[in-house]
Amino acid sequence: MMTVREILGKALTGQRLRREEGLALLQRAELLDMAEAANTVRFRMNPKPDVTFVIDTNPNYSNICTIDCIFCAFYRHAGEDGEYTYSVDHMISKFKESASNGVTTVLLQGGVHTSLPFEYYLELVERTIREVPQSTRISFRPRKSSGWREYRIYRSGRFSKGFGRPASDRYQAEERKFLQIA
Repeated sequence: MMTVREILGKALTGQRLRREEGLALLQRAELLDMAEAANTVRFRMNPKPDVTFVIDTNPNYSNICTIDCIFCAFYRHAGEDGEYTYSVDHMISKFKESASNGVTTVLLQGGVHTSLPFEYYLELVERTIREVPQSTRISFRPRKSSGWREYRIYRSGRFSKGFGRPASDRYQAEERKFLQIA
């Protein structure tokens, strides 16, 4: 078993760490030792002293979900106490509020809500692009299990599909429409 110092040395020389080595750092290394090594590597790769970051928000449009993941304390079934689905108007209002506080990225999250129509998502994206133009990126991921591929929608107009099983036939037309606005 390598020592923490040996693993940090490996990282400092540009070698890729194995999963077990990364885990060993998380479990045994001092945070400031890892930060110093990371900063050294960062300056080697990006010598300018500038550091940038993105301010984002992760609003949830609905907590209704049909998946029942055992680790999730978030989801509710339709009709259950505490379930909600926000309107597009409500979400746009939240995006505008977030943008006024400096947020530039919106990552939409929510349960697998199988009764929400595809048009809900289309309207949400179209209106966000139109009404909150300072959001440079809008992303969301409908779950593969609902019959969709993973989507990532970028304000810049780029569109990429994640890996997953092919979308069902019923969503082929919606996918084509989606590609036209993204």
